Amino acid sequence: MSGKDPGYKYLKWISETKVGIVTQCCLSDRANEGKDQYIANLVLKINAKLGGSNTELSDKLPYFGNENHVMFIGADVNHPGAQNTTSPSIAAVVGTINWPAANRYAARVRPQYHRKEQILNFGDMCLELVECYSRLNKVKPEKIVIFRDGVSEGQFDMVRNEELMDIMKAFKVDQLHPNHNTHCTVVDTTIVHPFEYDFYLCSHYGSLGTSKPTHYYVLWDEHGLSSDDLQKLIYNMCFTFARCTKPVSLVPPVYYADLVAYRGSLYHEAVMEGQPPSSRTSSSLSAAASLEERFFKLHADLENIMFFV
Repeated sequence: MSGKDPGYKYLKWISETKVGIVTQCCLSDRANEGKDQYIANLVLKINAKLGGSNTELSDKLPYFGNENHVMFIGADVNHPGAQNTTSPSIAAVVGTINWPAANRYAARVRPQYHRKEQILNFGDMCLELVECYSRLNKVKPEKIVIFRDGVSEGQFDMVRNEELMDIMKAFKVDQLHPNHNTHCTVVDTTIVHPFEYDFYLCSHYGSLGTSKPTHYYVLWDEHGLSSDDLQKLIYNMCFTFARCTKPVSLVPPVYYADLVAYRGSLYHEAVMEGQPPSSRTSSSLSAAASLEERFFKLHADLENIMFFV
């Protein structure tokens, strides 16, 4: 849609940060064809955006099925194009807000410094999602699983020593005591390692050609999951993606985080194109303005629903 009409980014930014209205766009020529599959896919998105549940597993999730409350979090960062030297990167964190279905998500989006992969205030964003979970369920999650996408093998230490510690610190301030009650598993995609804890998983159905598996890499695990446990968990979760009725290739928390991060990049485009020409000529002014979180703050009526699917 964003490539079809420049008004798309303005509609999403205004409706999702200023007005608080859920919107669904579609191409009129496709919609007017009235094909069942197209309309069905459109309705799947509309139902999820309005708080409905499209898919729920008939059996409990593997390994965590007998737990009281478990929360799944996904995080990703969207970077500007190579030719862009001023726009911020956009960090997005999403988290499940229902259990045991674990198929509804809330989202948070923040601007980052230009092309910086480390998520600033990662802990605060996760804590906001945990507090949202607590308000809706009247109890805090006992266990948390975090999926982190988009970092290279050379950035694993940054994830372990900075991002994860930031999350632990935020949880400890909120008296979640992560070293005892809350456990974090960080998973990423990268090249295969000769001896570390990683695996490939092809969770999706390939209707044509060769299916490309997704590579998962475990950086921190206090649950004690075996490869079989984690593979079964991720495989089952891949059936709960709201936009289709088949399993997807990437675990939904990360898939959703990618969608939210992209949405944040549209917000930035809308903001900067709406600035007076005089302010856009100064790269330093543009960078400062684009990092103001108020431009990316989701409307209160939308921040805890799946407006992004």
